[in-house]
Amino acid sequence: MKNPVMDAVQSEDGLWTASFKLVPGRIGGELTIALRKQCACSRPITLVELRDGLKNLGRDELFSKSHLGLRGLAWENFLQCLNESMESYGIVECIDKAHFLAQVAAESDSLRTTAEYRNRDGSNPSRWSRYSGGARYHGRGLIQLTHDHNYRKYSEYVGVDYVSEPDMVGSQIEVAVDSACWYWRKGSAWGDLSSRARSNDFIMVTVGVNGGFNHYAQRKQHLQSLAEVFSVHSCGVHAGANFDIYNFVDSALSRTRNGPIVWRRDLGECDAL
Repeated sequence: MKNPVMDAVQSEDGLWTASFKLVPGRIGGELTIALRKQCACSRPITLVELRDGLKNLGRDELFSKSHLGLRGLAWENFLQCLNESMESYGIVECIDKAHFLAQVAAESDSLRTTAEYRNRDGSNPSRWSRYSGGARYHGRGLIQLTHDHNYRKYSEYVGVDYVSEPDMVGSQIEVAVDSACWYWRKGSAWGDLSSRARSNDFIMVTVGVNGGFNHYAQRKQHLQSLAEVFSVHSCGVHAGANFDIYNFVDSALSRTRNGPIVWRRDLGECDAL
């Protein structure tokens, strides 16, 4: 036997690759099998991955604090919608999915709501009056779509009038998910966030979604967990990504006109997240 025989077989769900190698030996050879989990590039994520990656989701009903009719939505229906929308908008690389879902989890209170919360007495929070167009255009969707001009841009993109009916962004799961993917790729004032996610620029991604750094520690924890579950370390492109620390000087935000102002406003003299 001059050369070892090697082959690889992928599981039907695309999650695992089994590599077989026949090593020459005295008695015909020795067969070794190695299992490697595939990263989440170019395949649907599973429900197990979603729940394991976002550890504080719990096992109870989705959108349990929703006042727009989505409480108790089936996990399978949500996951199908999520996978289809991410694929449609080209959010297909494992690291991009990890960054996207980490921000989604923070914005949606760990998939408990698709709209910003009102005060406990049911009144509107005072900050809603500061949105362009007023309180009517408070945050809705998995990534909270705010301001009348963002509702207008999204409406023009999909050809449906959500300016007149903004509650539809938070009351229909397809729209709640689609609007988040649209914002990720096309709606943020800081540009296409997929390109920032693929370069692992957590700082730029966070300000692109939040406009600042609210709950950045939670967002980072979600990212680290999702990156592990999505096996980013096994990716042929992103295996070298480090999710431990993000220095401001390494972020594209440091090279924008207003980025340093936003950073110092929210984080003072801190130089890394």
